[in-house]
Amino acid sequence: MKDVGTIDSFWEANMDLLKKETNILLHDKDWKIYTVEQTHPPQYLDAAAKVSQSLISEGCEIYGTVENSVLFSGVKVAKGAIIKNSVILQNAVIGKNAHIEKVVVCTGIHIGDEVTVAANNAANGISLVGENLVSQNNERVLSSVI
Repeated sequence: MKDVGTIDSFWEANMDLLKKETNILLHDKDWKIYTVEQTHPPQYLDAAAKVSQSLISEGCEIYGTVENSVLFSGVKVAKGAIIKNSVILQNAVIGKNAHIEKVVVCTGIHIGDEVTVAANNAANGISLVGENLVSQNNERVLSSVI
């Protein structure tokens, strides 16, 4: 069990799912998962997509690069986009050539083309892109660092 009451602990819990040693789902076959059933098409990985050490849910469309990240259902990742060490919640859209690193992107967020969102490495924090934010092309998204 892990408390996920903060952005940091939520991010850490999701990152734990990416490691064999800390993934409760791999170690305990009796672990029950309670979820609301949703009907989504299967995930789609384009021929140019690159995915490593990541969990990609149903309904995702990946055309860019996803590394060490968790993508919830319905996430769209455009060509040239790079997502690293991040958690992307339901139905978020990541635009062409966007760069997302060490970020939690909330449900339904649209990150525009050419936008970079990254945690402040000096603070070693996690950036959070909150609800109801729509970024325009070439606009830098300002996110809160937790």
